[in-house]
Amino acid sequence: MNVRELLARRQRKPPTVCHPDRRVSDVLESMRNEGLTSIPVVEKGSLVAVVSLSELIAGQQDELMTAKVA
Repeated sequence: MNVRELLARRQRKPPTVCHPDRRVSDVLESMRNEGLTSIPVVEKGSLVAVVSLSELIAGQQDELMTAKVA
């Protein structure tokens, strides 16, 4: 058995992915709903990155701190 065959057995729906322009808060909500700790970022059918929950939370905190200062 190869990885493709293993995934075909386990995967019942398309994987959850996000676009680079999607709002962080929306991505965090999707991740929470799906129970994900990381999410692939896909643009034009190509993998751009994989971001973790901690990276998104840190980015959101930075944004909130910047908004409070401004």
